[in-house]
Amino acid sequence: MTPMDDGVRVAGTVELGGFSDERNRSLIDLLTFSSKRALPSLQQPDSAWLRFRPTLPDGVPVLGRSSASERVIYAFGHQHLGLTLAGVSGRIVSDLIARRAPPLDLSRYAPTRF
Repeated sequence: MTPMDDGVRVAGTVELGGFSDERNRSLIDLLTFSSKRALPSLQQPDSAWLRFRPTLPDGVPVLGRSSASERVIYAFGHQHLGLTLAGVSGRIVSDLIARRAPPLDLSRYAPTRF
């Protein structure tokens, strides 16, 4: 929940639903129910927002050096967990820059896996 000038923004779902603008009403109802349990004085929502966000086909981040240039290091595709995974991703990037072994095997995250 995020306070806004005109109320509260409630968010927290990800729906893999193609390219349709159609909203899943049950997800909106779940957010409404959960937010009203946390803050009973909340009013009914007056709008619903849906936008497309890119995602990788396997849902796994890309972490590693570019095959085109060793000076390029990729760290993207954290699928809505960018803040959660920022610390470990930053550690991996700094290890790659310093030419140290990262704390885990990066083969699953390799940019060349696609």
